Amino acid sequence: MNQYTTRSGRRFRSLSIPVAALLVTIFLLLVLAPTSGAAVCGRTVAYPGNDATREQHANWMANGAVVRGIPGELPVMAALVESGLKNLNYGDRDSVGFFQMRTSIWNRGEYKGYLQKPNLQLKWFTDTAAKVRLQYIVAGRPDPANDPASYGVWIADVERPAAQYRGRYQKRLEEARALVAATCPNLQKQDPNALRVYVSVPDKQRSHRSGAIVARLRCPAEPCNAYGSAIVRLPGQRRLLRLSSDTLMLPTGKRGAVRVTIRRALRKRFRRALARGEIRARLRVTITDTVGRGTTRTEKIRIVR
Repeated sequence: MNQYTTRSGRRFRSLSIPVAALLVTIFLLLVLAPTSGAAVCGRTVAYPGNDATREQHANWMANGAVVRGIPGELPVMAALVESGLKNLNYGDRDSVGFFQMRTSIWNRGEYKGYLQKPNLQLKWFTDTAAKVRLQYIVAGRPDPANDPASYGVWIADVERPAAQYRGRYQKRLEEARALVAATCPNLQKQDPNALRVYVSVPDKQRSHRSGAIVARLRCPAEPCNAYGSAIVRLPGQRRLLRLSSDTLMLPTGKRGAVRVTIRRALRKRFRRALARGEIRARLRVTITDTVGRGTTRTEKIRIVR
């Protein structure tokens, strides 16, 4: 089995399945009911261009995925993490594109020229996701397409990041669903009357320099208020620090940031603690609208030098 090293320590193994098992599995997949997005989202959509909106890129990806029998959210979740849903011409080492494919490995054969041909990038993702799915089924594991809670692991087995980054993808499920809701409303599993909000929390932050633990957010359909609280554990200390933010008031569609402030004296403690290792924190953001609907997001972060 061939193995390639990719960005961030990623390892990619060529996927091989016994021919008989592969034929049986393909037959089973053909007779299975389509994934949840197929009824509404499942048409061929032209690439909207590098300057298109995030929603346009997300819907192009979602439709292209469902055509291949892959859940529409899957490539959107991956691209949110890898590139911020942009066709980047740069990245770690020689990684480029929506999914940060390495040119030294993938810019050849059927994917040659993929940076200038984003449809090839989507094809690479759906090709690889389909192969990984087949591997799961042949090995007797549950079909990941039937369980949205497993999407993040599925993506990690496609992207092959370093072990400490595998958990990033699942966190973007709700954001991916919100982005594709316009043309794939059946992927929007949450209550249609629920408060819609996009929240982004960097996994690693340099709060001892910025003076805050930060979460960025936007409420696209209505004004909202948000505040944050954080529990922080310093290396070598049993006592937990509890911090909180002021309330942020956001107009409809405007971007803002909840900032859990770290006082100057505490920043000095953080700098001393970082000499002994990372600082771990758990950030909780609570968002409410004008009629009392609310939601919360809780994320684990690392404060690093």
